[in-house]
Order: sequence, then C-alpha cells, then structure tokens
Amino acid sequence: GIILSILGIFLSGSRSILFPIAGLGIFIVITHFQTLSKDLKKKILKWTPAVIFGIVVASFLFNMQTGYFENFYTRYVEETMNNPTSDRAGQWSGTIEAITTQDFPTTIRMIFLGIPEWGNRGEGLLGFGLTKGFIPLISLYLCMILPMVQLWKTKEVRPLVFGLICILFQFTIDSTPYYPPSEMNYFLFVAIGLKLQSAFQKSRQTSKAFVPSA
Repeated sequence: GIILSILGIFLSGSRSILFPIAGLGIFIVITHFQTLSKDLKKKILKWTPAVIFGIVVASFLFNMQTGYFENFYTRYVEETMNNPTSDRAGQWSGTIEAITTQDFPTTIRMIFLGIPEWGNRGEGLLGFGLTKGFIPLISLYLCMILPMVQLWKTKEVRPLVFGLICILFQFTIDSTPYYPPSEMNYFLFVAIGLKLQSAFQKSRQTSKAFVPSA
C-alpha cells in the first residue's frame, strides 16, 4: 500500500497529499515494524541496505533516460520551498475577510446554501463552504470522520484509516471535493473497510466459540 501510494504521488504531481502521506507513512512503517517477530526484524534490517541501494541505482538509471526526477525535484522541492502553500494562504485570508464582511441575509445564504459565484475565492475547506454552504460542509466532514472512528475499533483495519486521514487532509486544502468521483472513491474504501471489519469480528467470534473451556 505504501509503495502504491508513492507511485501515486509520482504520477499525480499533487503536493497537497505529499506531506500527510510522508508523515503517516513513516508512522505506519515504524508501528508495523514493532509488531514483527525478532527473526523477521533481523531479516528486514539485513536486506534493507541492499533494497535501498537497488532503488537508488534504478532511479539514477531511469533519470538518465527520462530526466523525470529532475522534474520531480523541481515540483516537490523547489516549488514547495519557494511557495509552500501554493498561494492558499492569501486565498484563505481573502475568504475569511469575505465571510466576515457580508450582511445578514448573505451570511444566512452562505451558511445553508452557499454562494456558487464565489467559487474563485479559495480552495479546500473554506472554498467548499463558500460555494456549497457550511452546513453541507459540516455534514460532509461528519460523513467522512465517523466511519474512521468506527474502523479504528478494529486493529487490522487501522492502516486503511491512515489512508482515509490523508484523503481528508487533501480535501481540506485542495479542490478535490468538487469532483464527485473523489467522494465516490473515498466511500468505496470506507465500504471495503467496514466489510473487512465485519469479517474480522466474525472470525474472532468463531475462534472464541471453539476455544475449549477449562
């Protein structure tokens, strides 16, 4: 899953999902590594330098042919250092100013229905609230967060929750919520997680039923 996430970053060119995936990815790897047996830990540590060396050599050869990693460095390193928020800080400042300077009828409309013609005033959380309404925004976030709480109760499904957190972060700062397939894919993974959770719970109940009493 982590490998596919990294490939997705390379293919998408998006920076809004890079930092949550990087942070949570490290956390997931460390957490999962601690649960492994001592023998398996030793094998992983033994082969890790060789794997890293192979990846570095392959990346170097691939870059010589395509120059891809130079573009990657420009996109993810140089542009991030020069403009960390991609001008979103100014957008959010203007959005907050627009919210606080409206008359009462406009504010009520903004809260319940949104103002579609303000779609160019920002991305992410505030932009979606402005154009679709802050009540619908709160409803959307509740629909996204409550399944995470439910899935977190099952240890085996928690890696999926980390992925959902990354998506939620991207929804917060990017224009992703405006595209229905984004929500469809999110809740598709939620449905898969709930199905897996149900299967794990049934498996535990079955195993307990066959445990002989003392």
